[in-house]
Amino acid sequence: MTGFRGRLLLGAALVAAAMVLAPLVFWRTLPLAGCEARRATLYQGPLPERLELLVDVGVLRIQPGQAGEAVVVAEYCGGVAWSVDAAGEAVRIVVEHPESGRVSLGAPRLVVTLYLPRGLTAGELRLEAGTGAVEVRGVEAAALTVRVGVGGVEGRGVRVLRVLNVSVGVGSIVFDGLYMPVNASASLVVGVGSAALTLDAEGAAVEAGGGLQSLHTACRPAAGPVLRVRVEVGSADIACRG
Repeated sequence: MTGFRGRLLLGAALVAAAMVLAPLVFWRTLPLAGCEARRATLYQGPLPERLELLVDVGVLRIQPGQAGEAVVVAEYCGGVAWSVDAAGEAVRIVVEHPESGRVSLGAPRLVVTLYLPRGLTAGELRLEAGTGAVEVRGVEAAALTVRVGVGGVEGRGVRVLRVLNVSVGVGSIVFDGLYMPVNASASLVVGVGSAALTLDAEGAAVEAGGGLQSLHTACRPAAGPVLRVRVEVGSADIACRG
């Protein structure tokens, strides 16, 4: 009975998550009629030791850029506002809509892209989206923190040298080709949804928690890196390729 009720709970939760995410998918992929596309450079300068990017509703993208400096560009239509706070070796950028908290087909479109200098290792990156997606590709950082309320996180060819922390309330986490040295650690947390990670290593220390309905791991037990995975309702798939 317990197994049946667990599967029933999982199915109901995933259906609810799909209903929440469906408007977001259409919002991200369909052009908005009567909306004038705009582009603004929010930051251009040296790569700070700590860089934070926060959006209420939108897409955050991190990828390699040109050598020499970091650039943050916003592409949007509709009304958005932003603030840039720089203090010493820290830069914090917040982009938000005047009327946030609602996702619909008529919501303004927003994509914020951070171009990191080629050949440089970022210090601490913190990325946060209330509703939307975070996409990280081909970059290296000492520490990376990603938080999404409703949506997803996707990483391709990412190198994290110390600490990786990723959490999603409703949605998914996918990392393919993640490199972490043996003394590094990662934490993946999902409320309702799934987590999938492929690590560029022969083995890892995998610790699972939460109400995982299923966990599949293809990593040889090793001292490190340490991967902590917690999914309250859903599944996790961890693989290693050395």
